[in-house]
Amino acid sequence: MFDQVHRLHQKKIEDGYQVIVYDSSQANQRSSMRNFARHWFGLYLVIQVNDNATYQLTKLDGTKTVVVIIGNRIKVFKKH
Repeated sequence: MFDQVHRLHQKKIEDGYQVIVYDSSQANQRSSMRNFARHWFGLYLVIQVNDNATYQLTKLDGTKTVVVIIGNRIKVFKKH
């Protein structure tokens, strides 16, 4: 029943998608300010999907990110 109601997996991210990236550096902080901190940053464009679930991103101005980002740290950005 649960699997029929809830979608457990994020849909596949492909080239050209706009994504935001989770800031994992604040994940283990125990301060009360963490509640008010931004957990997501950027608006990036996916330019390459690698076989090992990593993604090469670029900023909207065309600047490539230095490191590849692992798939569990990104989320598709949707405008409503």
